[in-house]
Amino acid sequence: NGVARAFGDHSNSRHEEEQPVVQTVREKRASFLVFHAGPGGPKAVPLELVSRLEVIDASQIELSGGEQVIQYRGELMRLKLLPGTALPSEGAFEVVVFTYDRRTIGMVVDRIADISEAPADLKLAGTAEHLLGSTVIAERTTDIVDVGYLLRDMAADAAIINHRAPRPGIKLLIVEDSPFFRQLIARFLTDAGYDVTSASSAADGLALALNSQIIFDAIVTDIEMPVHDGFWLTEAIRTDQRMWRTPIIAYASTVNQAFRLRAQELGMRAIILKTDREGLLVTLNQQVATSEEIV
Repeated sequence: NGVARAFGDHSNSRHEEEQPVVQTVREKRASFLVFHAGPGGPKAVPLELVSRLEVIDASQIELSGGEQVIQYRGELMRLKLLPGTALPSEGAFEVVVFTYDRRTIGMVVDRIADISEAPADLKLAGTAEHLLGSTVIAERTTDIVDVGYLLRDMAADAAIINHRAPRPGIKLLIVEDSPFFRQLIARFLTDAGYDVTSASSAADGLALALNSQIIFDAIVTDIEMPVHDGFWLTEAIRTDQRMWRTPIIAYASTVNQAFRLRAQELGMRAIILKTDREGLLVTLNQQVATSEEIV
């Protein structure tokens, strides 16, 4: 149920524009996986960023290049620790699994508590580098872990060195309604050398894209968003003659044939899964370079 809430009902996504939209003023909410790890109160990660939950036995831990790993689904999975936590020397322990850039890491936790829904906006900004900030979940102050902190030293992040932006100052617009995915990818592409501007909805993205004061070199948009989706945004942007050649790349949690056909029809350059940050970076660099050659 938590996963379904996080990613939405795909069966309705193709008919969003055909249905009347009744907007209500309410707080944007998200599903969180709540857990305990180390000192302090409960911690959480957005459920939409989680791949799986596992129970691992300490006897499975091995060393590879000085790092603790386990053999997992035919691969080696690195085990990551939050500050103040330690790997158990014996017995079973719980692991939250994240899969990005075609690689898998596991965050070791003391205990998984629950899946809860709460406002997506943070009440306090984070002061520690591994935290995005704090919010209230199930009536308790809860620290939200920055998944980007866990991913920052993955081997795939070396791709930033090999696939940096084609030139300095390339302006990139990211349209993503999830604040957590938005933060994750915006930081990654900023580190790769892009000048990133973010929007939290298709309507806000369109307003920024059509702003005569800013000319974006490329746009990355989610497909499935409330009220208006990424296809609506792309179609609206293409009405502006200045932007009919601007590369628009879909960054989606699901890729299917219907999405591919619609994206092709609207002139989107590619659809990349949200778990493939490296693939997005490589595609983005190629499309920006190609567009500059055409101009």
